[in-house]
Amino acid sequence: MFFLAYVRDPRTHFIPVQTRMAKVDALMEYLQVTGSALFVVPPGVGPGEHVGQALFA
Repeated sequence: MFFLAYVRDPRTHFIPVQTRMAKVDALMEYLQVTGSALFVVPPGVGPGEHVGQALFA
């Protein structure tokens, strides 16, 4: 099973949801978490910009 989500800020969206699920989700008894990762997806590129420029501006 995979859980994919696009969120603006993982500290306010992804992490609280995962923490809450780990505490109260009845399925957690039957699941084994083997890994987790966060990836940055940069915004689109405007004229005269390069990929990822908005992340470092």
